[in-house]
Amino acid sequence: MGAARLQVALVVGLLGLHAALVLDFARKHSAVFDEVVYPTSGYSYWLTGDYRLNPEHPPLLKLWTALPWLGIGARAERIPGWWETDQWRFGQALLFESGWSAGALLLRARLMTALLSLGLALGVWSLGRQLFGAGAGLAALALYALDPLVIAHAGLATTDLGAAALYAFAVVAFARAVSSARTGRFAWAGGVLGAALGAKFSMLVLVPLLAVVVLLLAPPGRRARAAAGSLLAGAAAAVVLAALYRGEVGAYFEGLRRLLHHSQVGHPSYAFGQYSRQGWWWYFPAAWLVKTPVPLLAFAVGGSALALLGILKTRRGAVREGPQAGQASRDGEALPGRAPLPDRRWSAVLLLAVACAWLPVMASSLNLGVRHLLPATPFLAVLGGAAAARWARAAYGRWLVAGAFGWLAAATFLVHPHELSFASPLFGGPGRAWRYLADSNVDWGQDLPALEQELERYPLRRLYLGYFGTAYPEAYGIERYHWIPSFGMVPRKREDGPAPEGREWIAISVTNLLDVYSGKHEGYAWLRERPFAAFPGRSIALFDITADAEAHRRLGETALYYGEPQAARAPLERALELRPHDPRARAALLRGLVQLGLNDDAARICQGISGEETTELTTLCRELARHRVSGR
Repeated sequence: MGAARLQVALVVGLLGLHAALVLDFARKHSAVFDEVVYPTSGYSYWLTGDYRLNPEHPPLLKLWTALPWLGIGARAERIPGWWETDQWRFGQALLFESGWSAGALLLRARLMTALLSLGLALGVWSLGRQLFGAGAGLAALALYALDPLVIAHAGLATTDLGAAALYAFAVVAFARAVSSARTGRFAWAGGVLGAALGAKFSMLVLVPLLAVVVLLLAPPGRRARAAAGSLLAGAAAAVVLAALYRGEVGAYFEGLRRLLHHSQVGHPSYAFGQYSRQGWWWYFPAAWLVKTPVPLLAFAVGGSALALLGILKTRRGAVREGPQAGQASRDGEALPGRAPLPDRRWSAVLLLAVACAWLPVMASSLNLGVRHLLPATPFLAVLGGAAAARWARAAYGRWLVAGAFGWLAAATFLVHPHELSFASPLFGGPGRAWRYLADSNVDWGQDLPALEQELERYPLRRLYLGYFGTAYPEAYGIERYHWIPSFGMVPRKREDGPAPEGREWIAISVTNLLDVYSGKHEGYAWLRERPFAAFPGRSIALFDITADAEAHRRLGETALYYGEPQAARAPLERALELRPHDPRARAALLRGLVQLGLNDDAARICQGISGEETTELTTLCRELARHRVSGR
């Protein structure tokens, strides 16, 4: 097989592997938190032209992921939540109450993100090949295709991966337009820029970035033409953005205002044992270290250093400059035995693209997940591919590089299909990720199917469920459960399982186990110290509390701590069933019944108490008696 055919085969193989991993991920996970809103809102846009739902995010990717839903026959105006402008209620009703399979609808929407990821993978290969050579292009493609963060978000109908793709497309399209100074290319680049701006508000960082690209890449004799082309690109971007908003451009600025307000107010965050609403400057670098495989870190850092070297190196022959992308790699090697360095101005573009993806995010108070760094990922893959190609030419370098890629592949395959909860072995691997990070870094509501599979192994007496998410558990086979205090949007059921002699479980998403959104952070501290019976998907902790009176009592007390006496009743009654004379359980149940206004039931708790009972229980019973007498 010739070199060209081998390269094509490897490219096709890597693309096929990436597609297989992404699609398998997409099939095996429940709706994550934001998926209940994005494609469902996009569906309403297609049907009505009314953008009332989810105005805090631009519409393009919501329209894109909802495109396969056209023709399902659901009328937006007839779906609960539409007239009330309740995006969460609307999304849940459309996905879980419309009669359609939520899994089938979501898979259609997720396929649209997967297509964008495949397009971006091709772009990474093409750019790496043109700038650094064929070997670097293949290495860059492998780094992108096997990145657990990429695979996870390419398999979700959310905005992060799609925005990253449009960010990369806009930078490369604009850079090539400036290098060629062709009018048609500027118009195309402007259209891509408009699409990116219509995908996510964070893409506004492209405006100053692309202005710098003009200064870097425009040849001295063509700068006036490049400036005119940039104005044309800006006009094209404005036209695309106006078309996306159907002429209501004011809605764009209203959405931006909402995002800025959200940033000012802050958002609950957790990292390395700390809680905050305003975040930390170090959050994203630290999260990236936790969530990135070691080989990817090495290649990204090495490639960035090589690019910086390409900018700073002044010795003749070390760097060749020319107006066209990839000139050095096509002309031959810049240094004996090493892969060529690209034009120093293109090196600056790559590094600036990474920096502009990182710096605004680091300054943000919205520390929700390393997914916000995805726009930097394709450029880091290209830089990493350059490092891999260069190192492979050193003595024994080929074997070291091959070993690093084998390590990366093994890390991804071993965690699949749970790439969303991946963590580097430097931090204990996926099983320990929740000790350092929460929310979409580990737990975004994706693992109801994994939980259902674990529960199916044993007869079920009772499941206490504290799920962090917006999906309906019953849509994934978890029909009977007792809701316990947790941040999420699921029906508050109080139903026992079918087997009186079966297991009793607490299943709690790690974001809720860490009390990230409660504002108190200590409600489940007692539970965090208990060993997990199982860890479905590495995002939902499962505790076996069968016939465990102490655990039931503590769970009931936690519900009271959060002001949920209804949720406290079942575990406290079970605690007393297992240990009838437990004074703490009796006192807690008594408090809960009084809070529910069930004074007659509370009075029965007080009947027959002895002098050996706790002071708290005696005091509560006396207060209850006085209240009942005065009430009469």
